[in-house]
Amino acid sequence: MLTMPKCHDCGKFCRPVEWQMIYSGALPEPQEEIYKCTSCVERHGSFEPQPGIKPEHSCGHLTHNALAQGRGD
Repeated sequence: MLTMPKCHDCGKFCRPVEWQMIYSGALPEPQEEIYKCTSCVERHGSFEPQPGIKPEHSCGHLTHNALAQGRGD
């Protein structure tokens, strides 16, 4: 079963638009994945890439393609 994530900033369950992986430790391994909702991205801005981690592995935008998968036909 798919669960809906919570926004890191406001704490509400949401359909997130941005994600960020939090890396820690001597070997850079992801410890946590956090999300932001549309409202919080508009209010607080996008996630910043974590220093020392390639931006494409640190954070980015999500796309929701439920309609493209035939659910809206």
